[in-house]
Amino acid sequence: MYPYRVCVFYTNDTITARTYSIGSLGQGGNVVQVENINVGRGNVNGVTFERLTFNDVENPIIINQNYCDVKGKCPELKTGVQISNVTYRNAVGTSASKIAINLSCSKSVPCYGISMESIHLTSAVARRQVTAQCSNARGREDDVVPGPCLLHV
Repeated sequence: MYPYRVCVFYTNDTITARTYSIGSLGQGGNVVQVENINVGRGNVNGVTFERLTFNDVENPIIINQNYCDVKGKCPELKTGVQISNVTYRNAVGTSASKIAINLSCSKSVPCYGISMESIHLTSAVARRQVTAQCSNARGREDDVVPGPCLLHV
């Protein structure tokens, strides 16, 4: 296991710890601190994102284990990094994308222990609804808009 403590300044860059990305955190001079990331032997466990405010953000809440930089050209992998015990708490704001919550986890290594509490996201575009989309993601939701989408355990 490789413990990481990452202090992130908002940029348009993606923060990378080894080959695992945690970020694309926007811009504006604010700081987000991500702690207790254990990456190694195929897992990310115990990450908490809390007290977040989004303003016109693409993909405000996202886990994507099926990332492909060429749409439709990447086969789904039979292996993957195990993502577990990720918490999103007290997040508000607006989404530039139609899908405000997108948890796309692997079929072979699904996400579990996902917790979403007090999430309130609306569209940055007037009169447009935002949605939540989850696949192979298990956990619990409490006071989440848009939602629900997690498979409950």
